[in-house]
Amino acid sequence: MVFKYNIPPIKCNNLYISDSREKASEFNKYFSLQSTIDDTNSRRPKLDYLTDARLLNCETTATEVELYISELDITKAYGWDNIDNRFLKIICPYISDKIAHVFNLSF
Repeated sequence: MVFKYNIPPIKCNNLYISDSREKASEFNKYFSLQSTIDDTNSRRPKLDYLTDARLLNCETTATEVELYISELDITKAYGWDNIDNRFLKIICPYISDKIAHVFNLSF
């Protein structure tokens, strides 16, 4: 699914980038550099369960991620992350596999 929107170019290293793939790549580079965590010797804390219900094994695919993102309402306000639903729909083909991978690593 490809969406055509007139999204303005971004300025990176004094160059203007208008190609969607290049913009997505630059955003990815920027946000991946915003935090580094050294978790070499870290352990998860022991959590006390409040119920008997467990969510043990969940997997998703890039196709499922694309489906859910395609259903986002572009007339709704941003979420807590300040990412516009229209923007998510535009970059979805470039990031859906990465989102699915991160989600699958969570379980």
